[in-house]
Amino acid sequence: MTISCSYYDQLEIAAMRGQKVRLTFKPSNGEKSIYEGLIIDLFCQNGEEFLKTPDNQILPLEGLTFIEVIN
Repeated sequence: MTISCSYYDQLEIAAMRGQKVRLTFKPSNGEKSIYEGLIIDLFCQNGEEFLKTPDNQILPLEGLTFIEVIN
């Protein structure tokens, strides 16, 4: 499942600028989760979209509901 183009654009800009973000996810299992930190890379694999964090954690973007840039 893909995320909206506007969300993807916001993530790309934050990654390019080295901005810290707070991302809120509500995946299909219903458990809300939050990631706060930098985005090192965005990529697609097998039709799914992911982001990579500085500690090499890979997070699926499915269920992304909110993006906030943190100053």
